[in-house]
Amino acid sequence: MATGGSAGGGGSGGGRGAQKRKGKRHAAGGLSSSSSSSASASASASVSVSSSSTHVEVRAGTLKHDDAKRVPGKVNPFLYTGKSSVYEKIKLTFMTVTFFPVRLILILLSLVFISMFCWLATVGLSRDRLASQPIAGCRRVFLVIAQYILRFAIFVAGFYWISTSGKRSKKVGLVACGPHTNFLDPAFMYWLYWPSGVSAAENARVCFVGAIIRASQAILVDRGDPESRRAVMDQIRMRAESDEPWPATLLFPEGTCTTGNALITFKAGAFVPGVPVQPVALKYQFSHFDPSWVPTGPGKAYLFWRILCQFVNRVHITYLPVYSPSREEKSNAKLFGANVRAVIANELGVPVTEHTYADNVLANAAIRRKFPPEAAVVEFGALHQVYNYSLDDVKLLLDRFAAADTDGDGLVSEVEFAELLGLELSEPVSLAFQMFDTDSSGLIDFREWLIGIALANNQSDREEVLSFAFQLFDPHGKGRISRERFVSFIGSVFPAMTGESAAALFDRVDARQRGYLSFKDFKAFAGAHPEYYHVFLQWNAGHEVDIDEWRTRASVEYGFNSDEVSTYSPSYEYEGDES
Repeated sequence: MATGGSAGGGGSGGGRGAQKRKGKRHAAGGLSSSSSSSASASASASVSVSSSSTHVEVRAGTLKHDDAKRVPGKVNPFLYTGKSSVYEKIKLTFMTVTFFPVRLILILLSLVFISMFCWLATVGLSRDRLASQPIAGCRRVFLVIAQYILRFAIFVAGFYWISTSGKRSKKVGLVACGPHTNFLDPAFMYWLYWPSGVSAAENARVCFVGAIIRASQAILVDRGDPESRRAVMDQIRMRAESDEPWPATLLFPEGTCTTGNALITFKAGAFVPGVPVQPVALKYQFSHFDPSWVPTGPGKAYLFWRILCQFVNRVHITYLPVYSPSREEKSNAKLFGANVRAVIANELGVPVTEHTYADNVLANAAIRRKFPPEAAVVEFGALHQVYNYSLDDVKLLLDRFAAADTDGDGLVSEVEFAELLGLELSEPVSLAFQMFDTDSSGLIDFREWLIGIALANNQSDREEVLSFAFQLFDPHGKGRISRERFVSFIGSVFPAMTGESAAALFDRVDARQRGYLSFKDFKAFAGAHPEYYHVFLQWNAGHEVDIDEWRTRASVEYGFNSDEVSTYSPSYEYEGDES
């Protein structure tokens, strides 16, 4: 068994003045292991696997922690931890000028021959014919030849042995493989199964690759057809239930590559057909080079070079018993996927998390913003389920958080928080900062930022707090705040703040540049910048805030309670005028 470890870490006080700790803690991305299970509430059945049988018994109930092992602390399956030792550097130098060119040429030639035999296997067959009947007869001989050439290419790449355990099912219609580590994963599965897959229709017309896609009888998705998704599900179900020798449909349900130290959320779409599936656990066994293809690690070309420069590469594949879904799972694809994931995770001895493909997107977005990508991984699945965050919402908030993180370490200090607000350090700002800093570390990570923003948007007394704050600026009840009144009041609350800074803050709020603010302007700004809610809350003498109670509610260390949290619905623009 391979045991997955946790990434990320902790630290203690000190650092950038009194604000940054000496041991900076990058957000390891994700909710604590004790809490992320609540975000998978839809996965509600426990599983037991008998090694002597190909049937998986499903017991009604809630998916237990013991069924999908979890490790204490935070796990970031997108954090690359590979390093190059002196030995590895010497080996790379030697292999680059000796074995690498030969291996590369042989692999490229192999791909040409694979494509040629795949073309021979499908020449004269229309798309409709390939979608309605499996390839049979003498054409299959060409596929077998292509399959052995593929094994030769894998051998040349240094995978001299592909160790396997368990029993491969020859009748199953769906194969779910995990974790998805890099671009080589499908090659191993094509050698072992020669499966089908799901691909965009236009890919079938690409040189070389198109011939392989056609020969594997991949289920083609027409992105311009709104009914295409349903057709794909029907095709998977038809093939799985057919008596004809269709190739199994191969899916990587995670939908993205990870380091394999945890299994992230399985996409429900793969399990909508509700047919039996064979789970397959794939594990790279390495000592000197981690071949994971993740946003925080090397790119595809560099990884390919490094793989070809290894003396020996090792991978182990475990065929797990065919999982037959229960009636409940057939009607609940999320439950079905979560239970299949639990089976694979138990076999590998790794935890499961509620990270999704969206975390990969956020990590890549962070790279483009020159923000630490590992700090942008927040276990999106859990946040989406509890607070109904959309990916676009989180990307917008990532922009603001990255702008606040002026030293680029992935964390926001109290000073940076005040600068983000355009305010001077003061008691209201410090108390507002503490509401975000749920672990009392003196720093806010991106996950804490998202939770604090969501809680601010979901407060039942939000309207009352904003109304009170507006009245502080407008004590005479005129219904509008002039620039002079705004600057004067800000100066009285924050004595160290200059008039220029206060005027600049007014201009941010006065989006329509009218020289005064109505309550609608004020409310619209607060909707687009929920972080100000916490400052307004401190101004409101009628609201006594218990910081510890707030932290208990916000901290994911105590778990989410979705019944207490309403839908997150930020307003990012103001429309209309006051009456």
